[in-house]
Amino acid sequence: MWIEQRVWTAATGWVVSGSRGGPPSLALYFAAPDSLPADSILADLRAAYGDVPLVGCTTGGEIAGSEVLDGSVVAT
Repeated sequence: MWIEQRVWTAATGWVVSGSRGGPPSLALYFAAPDSLPADSILADLRAAYGDVPLVGCTTGGEIAGSEVLDGSVVAT
């Protein structure tokens, strides 16, 4: 299994870390309610991951690596 993480913040836009290593089979995303409009999140993740299943929810804090963020979107 390979894990890639994408983090969106207003300051940096999307930043990718980790290694995909192969085609994705699932993408999970966690978004602050005031981060991006849902259609923008979905369009960006579809462009990155194609037609894989996307599962997401809103959060009160997003975890990226060892950081806890606010006002961001994290996709794994």
